[in-house]
Amino acid sequence: MSGKLVGAVVAAVAAPLTLVLGIALGSAAGTAPGPPPSGVDSSCFGTTGSGMDTGRGEILNDGQARNAQIIYQVSAELKLPARAAVIAIATSMQEDRLRNSTTPGDLDSLGLFQQRPSQGWGTPEQLTDPVHASKKFYAALVKVPNWQTIPLAHAAQAVQKSGTPDAYAQWEPFATKIVAACAEKATACPTVVPPGDLGAAILAQAQKWTGMAYQYGGGDQNGPSVGTNSNGSGQPGFDCSGLTVWAVYQATGGKVLLPRTAATQFQDRRWKHVPYDQLQVGDLVFWPGTSGTGSAPSHVGIYAGDHRFFNAPFTGANLRFDSMAPGTYRHKTFIAGARITG
Repeated sequence: MSGKLVGAVVAAVAAPLTLVLGIALGSAAGTAPGPPPSGVDSSCFGTTGSGMDTGRGEILNDGQARNAQIIYQVSAELKLPARAAVIAIATSMQEDRLRNSTTPGDLDSLGLFQQRPSQGWGTPEQLTDPVHASKKFYAALVKVPNWQTIPLAHAAQAVQKSGTPDAYAQWEPFATKIVAACAEKATACPTVVPPGDLGAAILAQAQKWTGMAYQYGGGDQNGPSVGTNSNGSGQPGFDCSGLTVWAVYQATGGKVLLPRTAATQFQDRRWKHVPYDQLQVGDLVFWPGTSGTGSAPSHVGIYAGDHRFFNAPFTGANLRFDSMAPGTYRHKTFIAGARITG
């Protein structure tokens, strides 16, 4: 950003030492990863990105990886293309090595993007909140003409106005790699949904059981059960319709008890069927499955938004999020959704 030329020269001098030593970054005084910011939950990403080689002999540590995850997830929640996250992560790598500096470095620059309160980016408290800083960066980025197609360094420079405008380009391969890793991991992450609506509550009840074993015939409104113990473990679990019975019953405070099978849930006349393009979080979603039909499906899940659904898939698998995006088998064989009302 403007006024940072001296800092850029110092960073350029220090870079060879980092390259030779291959040290992990993010341990400098005045930096802190801080608590998880409100509105974005990156915990499900685990250690995605940690230990990744940036391509310049630098190894990403946990704090830096977590900041990259936040930058990525903010872009996803703003429904921006992956290119936006690539530009943002490359920019943060150049500005502050994906650290959230809470002590001003050059002039009054702070945070992941070294944004300056004196230049109207926000208060110091806001600029050291990774979510706020990311949103401010993206708000400026999308105003840059042709930002998706011009070279990365040009797009970043239009936002940052740095004294070293070409330096952003060196981080593009790394940023592309970590965005791809985050995108892959995100398909298994819980959806952040607003509180206060039934669909969100249904999904929230279901995803409490993420990682539990599928058990055919398992589960009802009272929770997981052994069922037929289809995987031979002797442990309780859910099948697909047992899970939806539980989630809806709990989310409605016991007011709605679904019938037990996917077919009878689909055929229940209390609920409105909805097509794919009208699905909302918490809608039940149906497929013929291995033994059903279009009018009597044998598989059901819970829509999670962003072309994903929460799924109790089959014997040998655990409860998880799966994709039903256009082009996937789940999209091609999708029958319809059903919207539950309290």
